[in-house]
Amino acid sequence: MAGKTLGRRPWLALPAAFASHFVLDTVPHVDSHTLYGAAQGGPTAAEAGVAVGELVLGWLVVVLLTRSRSWRTMALAGAFCGIVIDLVDNVPPWGASFSAWPGTAWLSQLHHGIQPSMTADHSGCSASERNW
Repeated sequence: MAGKTLGRRPWLALPAAFASHFVLDTVPHVDSHTLYGAAQGGPTAAEAGVAVGELVLGWLVVVLLTRSRSWRTMALAGAFCGIVIDLVDNVPPWGASFSAWPGTAWLSQLHHGIQPSMTADHSGCSASERNW
């Protein structure tokens, strides 16, 4: 949708979508690691379930909103560009390589360093809700 707004340069939507992820990460939020108690180590089953659910729901929303639109492919590509940093930086097995390789380690540090994550106590979720 950002590509439509950019007029004759819709390709700018892809780097704009990638950059928007970093802008949104500067807003205080609760990461799933905080909610499900996996601050160190790999994702829990609950965290993976929520992530897959969010991915499917987001994809369905974009697909439905862009039905019969000539710019649907660009919108889907933009949506992917908006989430790709989380996929390559957090998902095993490539997440560890992404954060360790000198060519991308700086981007991983930036990605994690700008996130003012809230604690689970400030999330509004009770302990029982976090442990479903």
